[in-house]
Amino acid sequence: MTIKTATEYLKRFYSQTDTDEVTLKEVFSIYGFNPHKEKINRVWIGNKLIYLKRYQLVEPVYDGDKANARLIAIKLTDEGRKVLNSENDYSINQLQNKVSSRDLKAITLNDVVQAMPRIRQENPEYEINFDFRLRSV
Repeated sequence: MTIKTATEYLKRFYSQTDTDEVTLKEVFSIYGFNPHKEKINRVWIGNKLIYLKRYQLVEPVYDGDKANARLIAIKLTDEGRKVLNSENDYSINQLQNKVSSRDLKAITLNDVVQAMPRIRQENPEYEINFDFRLRSV
C-alpha cells in the first residue's frame, strides 16, 4: 500500500469524528460492513493497520491485559494528525521523504528471529508463527 492510499484510508476512518481515536465499530460503520461478520472485519482492519502503523499514522488501542488484549480502536499519531490537517499533498510528500530516507539494510535470519517476540507483543490480535528449515538438496 502506498503512502497516498494509506492517507486516503486514514481520512475516511476519521471523516465522521473530531477526536484522535476512532473505534473499530465506527470504522466498520463508515464502510457499511456487516457487524455480524466480526472476524472478516477484523482481518480487513488488521491488513490496513499494518500500513498505517508502518507510516506512523496511527497506534492501535487494546482492551484487556497483554495476554488477552483485543484491538478496540485506533489512535492518531502526530504524523497522522499532520496528514489529516493538511489541505494539500505537502505533508504526504514530507512523510514519503521521511519513510524513503530511513536507513535500509539487508535483513538477516537472525534479525527476524530476534524481532519475533517484539512483533508478537505489538500484535496480540494475531497468532504469529515463524518456521524455517533447511532445504533438502
